[in-house]
Amino acid sequence: MTMIERLKDIISKRAQYNRTAGELRHLPLETQIDLDLNGRDTDAIARRAVYDA
Repeated sequence: MTMIERLKDIISKRAQYNRTAGELRHLPLETQIDLDLNGRDTDAIARRAVYDA
């Protein structure tokens, strides 16, 4: 993978992470409760979803 391709991948994944985390944070409270989410979980879930970490 070239340096340019790597940078594009990093930028793309960061944007996807930001979207995912934002969507999770803005779920209605009832949905968050149903999914057993709290504010601290959203970042970890988004990180796992995007970076598989």
